[in-house]
Amino acid sequence: MDHAIEGFVPEKRAALDRAYDSPSWWYDVRGFFILTFSYNSSLWRQIRFFEKNVSDRHLEVAIGSGTLLSMILAWHRLRGGRVGQLTGVDYAAPMLAGARRRFKDNPRVRLEERDVAHLNDPDNTYRSANIANAIHCFPDVDAGLREIFRVLRPGGELRFNALLYPTRGPRFLRAIAARINRWGMKKGILHRPYLAADILGRARAAGFTVDTAERAGHSLEVVARKPVGLSIPSTVAGRSPEAAPMEADRFFREAFQRNEGILSLDTMKRLRGACVAVPGLGGVGGQHALSLTRLGVGRLKVADMDQFEWANLNRQAGANARTIGRNKIDVMIEQATAINPHLRVEAFPNGVTEGNMDEFLAGADAVVDGLDGFCVRVRRRLFQAARARGIPVVTAGPMGYGVSMLVFTPDGMSADDYFDWRDGMSDLELLIAFFAGLSPTLPHLRYMDPTRVDLVAHRGPSLNSACLLCAGLAATEIVRCLTEPDRVHPAPHYMTYDPYLRTFDQGRLWWGNRSPWRRLGRWWAYRRLESSRAAAPGGPEGGVVAPIDKK
Repeated sequence: MDHAIEGFVPEKRAALDRAYDSPSWWYDVRGFFILTFSYNSSLWRQIRFFEKNVSDRHLEVAIGSGTLLSMILAWHRLRGGRVGQLTGVDYAAPMLAGARRRFKDNPRVRLEERDVAHLNDPDNTYRSANIANAIHCFPDVDAGLREIFRVLRPGGELRFNALLYPTRGPRFLRAIAARINRWGMKKGILHRPYLAADILGRARAAGFTVDTAERAGHSLEVVARKPVGLSIPSTVAGRSPEAAPMEADRFFREAFQRNEGILSLDTMKRLRGACVAVPGLGGVGGQHALSLTRLGVGRLKVADMDQFEWANLNRQAGANARTIGRNKIDVMIEQATAINPHLRVEAFPNGVTEGNMDEFLAGADAVVDGLDGFCVRVRRRLFQAARARGIPVVTAGPMGYGVSMLVFTPDGMSADDYFDWRDGMSDLELLIAFFAGLSPTLPHLRYMDPTRVDLVAHRGPSLNSACLLCAGLAATEIVRCLTEPDRVHPAPHYMTYDPYLRTFDQGRLWWGNRSPWRRLGRWWAYRRLESSRAAAPGGPEGGVVAPIDKK
């Protein structure tokens, strides 16, 4: 190919050529298997879904080889529909070559090799637009949706189906779908799957109203619409891609104007351009995500693999009677993007693992630790990886009515040194070291019942008021890390506040947990807990008691 696509640098063009280096008929064959196993959907369902949105002025985005569109148009004619002027765009030359052959004798079809983020049409051109099996392939889905919004007429309908993470159905089918998705991302033909809340939030952020969203296998079928009476979106995307940030500017000024005066304009600008990673969306993690959103942080990376249950209602931000059984990550993305439709959220629905930790931290400016208090091995690895990347980490844990907070910076004491974590330690030893370092003075033991904490079952008391305190302190420290890093007091500094006791304690644990006295105390606690576990019903598998709350 010897010409450039607008918005594509030579490296991007070369990567595209490598991804689509086969004849168009091969994509049709391969697409059937992808549709069956990755989407877990059917061709007939897609034909019926997209055929309902073909108008006399239609835009087909990512038309590919044109095979699916020809089937849609055939069914449309059989049902008595009229086919008017149709424009098909695609950025892959081999795919578009197949479409040119298929529609070469149809003067109503105009085909263009073009990126969806740079359409060559005036505002308010089309009555309808479809994106079949492709929105998850867009390198910049937000820019693509804004551009489609621009060229649709008010009241115009957009239909798309987005590939979701395979979280439902038999395990072996989910494994097949996940493997196909990994292959597609490695090949370059798939950007990434989405969570339902994520892709719906992006559509709304582009200005669309969502009429319906229905799950079909591992995909989400969405019917969206450009509001009547708007020739340009009211909150996003102006008359050209360059004008879109101006609309976002107005939103940020209106939405976060009450932050101004406490936060400087430079600080607010820095937060808007920042990316904060939040692993875990439970008691403190969900509050972290919402607090950072209301501060005006422009991008979040969130990870959680759990669903809401009844025991979460007392403290977790997304838990209510209507969200029981739903994925925490879906609910929290919905809440965050409802606050800020411009918020960019990257989701990790399988949680943070050794396999995705580098991807999770990539591009992050800071980390707010929302992991369960008992996930000590994952936490240790996360702290190590963040330090290696030069990323500060803020961890705040609920302790009774109060909160304890630590900050780890790349040039300060490492978490391994502070907590005295070492290779070869048991889970119990790592937990004792973590909790002893998080709150060196443990003021909540003066009123809390320690028998209510079970280290084996990973259960412990935790109050909503304490989780809110955690979010407030952590969000404040994130502002400091991002804007005034020289004023951060990293570990071995610690801070503990208990409003019930009306006590505030801050200090410096000079050697962390490594001092002889603290090692002796941890040894005593370990022996006591081991004895409790051996004496509990069921022997070593029985309950283990410790005076620590769960995040």
